[in-house]
Amino acid sequence: MKDLAPTPPEDAPRRRWVGRGLLLLALAVTAWFGWREYDHRAAIREAEAAGFVWEVREPIALIRADWRAAFQKATWTESYSYLDVGEGRDLARLRPLLLRLRPTTLIAAHCQNANLDALQGLFRLRLLDLSDCPALQNVDALQGLFRLQVLRLDGCAGLEHTGALAALHQLEWLSLTGCTGIHGAEALQGLAGLGQLKVLRLNGCTGLERGAVLEKMKELGLKCYIEGP
Repeated sequence: MKDLAPTPPEDAPRRRWVGRGLLLLALAVTAWFGWREYDHRAAIREAEAAGFVWEVREPIALIRADWRAAFQKATWTESYSYLDVGEGRDLARLRPLLLRLRPTTLIAAHCQNANLDALQGLFRLRLLDLSDCPALQNVDALQGLFRLQVLRLDGCAGLEHTGALAALHQLEWLSLTGCTGIHGAEALQGLAGLGQLKVLRLNGCTGLERGAVLEKMKELGLKCYIEGP
């Protein structure tokens, strides 16, 4: 039996440096995740101190409440965090906190201003409620929220077109109740890319006629339940 060839002397230092590098990388990743979790919990305390409503569904909390949750797929695959910032808030001032909390549901009714840039980067959002923001004229800043499934813009009387919504391909439920600024079925052209849309609420949209809306939906190839106008 042949003896194994000894490791060349010059390879030993190289292997030590590789080992040290991997160790430092592991420590850095662990520290980053630790800091992120610490910062997230600090953001939750800030939100609660400000009077915001914050609810979160975590696997461990669910299992503690009912051990059978450990055997359910949704426990591990569907994250949920609900944030209600109350009425009349300035979203621009809340942006740093929103980015740290990373909510999946955000309720922000009666916004102080119409600038939605503060919502850019909130890629985990699945439900967004911006009801009763009369100064809101467009929703261009929402184009990057590609996971959004439910969008409520009820009472946003200043909203005139829906063009930016075409990028929200996972949107299933859209409520435009009381959006009196939308005039003519052509203003709904932005819904063209919403192949997953199941419910469209248009109650109180006085600038729309049901017959024209139905014809427009047929033209766009959308098969959804339409409530109103």
